[in-house]
Amino acid sequence: MDKSTITSLINALANQTAANSITPQSLANILHAINENTGNGGGGSSGGGSSLPLGLNWFFGHVCQLTTTAAVECPIVTDDTDCSSICGSVIDITTNDSDEPLLRCVSRCLVEITGFVTLKVNDSYTADRIIQIYKYDTEGERTQIAMNAVHFTGTTQIFSVPINYMCFLDPGETVHLTHFSSNGTSNISANSTLYIKATPI
Repeated sequence: MDKSTITSLINALANQTAANSITPQSLANILHAINENTGNGGGGSSGGGSSLPLGLNWFFGHVCQLTTTAAVECPIVTDDTDCSSICGSVIDITTNDSDEPLLRCVSRCLVEITGFVTLKVNDSYTADRIIQIYKYDTEGERTQIAMNAVHFTGTTQIFSVPINYMCFLDPGETVHLTHFSSNGTSNISANSTLYIKATPI
């Protein structure tokens, strides 16, 4: 696919104005096209290069549905059933395994994670539900912690908690996304969406 075709796809995406008209798949189609253009030297019929660095890893999709446990830090990971991704050379992204971190660094990179986690309480406990994202360095220390606390007072509240995180990672370091509440359980929705991009440096 040449540069002009990719440009047309991007322009079509930019012109979408209807609610929910931009889907993970429509964005993934463009990213796949750009990646293919990079893989063949950025040639295509236009002969132009790609602005994406070689080795770029990305994921766009949903998290695994989860019912959390009270007073336990519960890991949140991605679901490979409904996603688009290219990964492995810079980072390894965990799918469908709550015993693993969200991602693990393979080679030094800048990681950007955005999106939202949607949750609903299952009981009437009044408590803060804490969504936390952080990295473990190679010494086993938690660093660069970011968190959002949502205060629940009943069982009818549903919140989408924004995720906006960036850090540098060295090989072997990991990033974790977790939920914690001192009382009661929560449902983490499978409609929660994450976009993960890792740029080699």
